[in-house]
Amino acid sequence: PLTFEDYLLMPETTQPCEVVQGELRMTPAPLPDHQWIVKKIYDLLDPWVTRHKLGVVLFAPVDLIITRSPLQTRQPNVLFLSAERTGITGRSQLRKKKPTEITPNLIVEVLSPNDVRREKKLVFAKVGWSVLKQKLSKCFGFLQRKFRPPAYMASAID
Repeated sequence: PLTFEDYLLMPETTQPCEVVQGELRMTPAPLPDHQWIVKKIYDLLDPWVTRHKLGVVLFAPVDLIITRSPLQTRQPNVLFLSAERTGITGRSQLRKKKPTEITPNLIVEVLSPNDVRREKKLVFAKVGWSVLKQKLSKCFGFLQRKFRPPAYMASAID
C-alpha cells in the first residue's frame, strides 16, 4: 500500500486521483455538466470570500488528507480555507503551506452517478458537506462529525 511518506514524494499531477486505504485510484475526468455545477458553486463562493477578505476558495484537483494510515485522500470539488483559522488570504500565503496539511473550513463535493454515495458521505462526514446533483440540489450538513439529513433544499443550479 501507498504510505503517506511515499505520497509526499510523488510528482504533482492534474490527473484526477485519490488514495483509498493506501491504493492509488485514477479516475476519469468529470463530465462537462458536473464541472458546470462546480463552477457555479465556486462562482458563488469566491467573490464573497475575496471581497470580505475571509480566506481563499480553491477547486479540484487539490488533495485533502483524510487519514495518514492507512493513507486516504480525496479531491473535493471546492474547498474554503478561512483566513482567521489558517492565516491564508491569498496566493502568497498559500505558497508557504502544503494544502495537504490544511483542514478546510468547508468542502463541497458534487456527486456524480459513478460516485459511491455511501463511501463519499462517510469520508466527507469527517471534513465537510456535499451537494447531490438532482432536479433539486440538496445541501447536506455535518455537525460534530455526524451526518445530518438535508437541512436546505434549493431549486436546481442553473
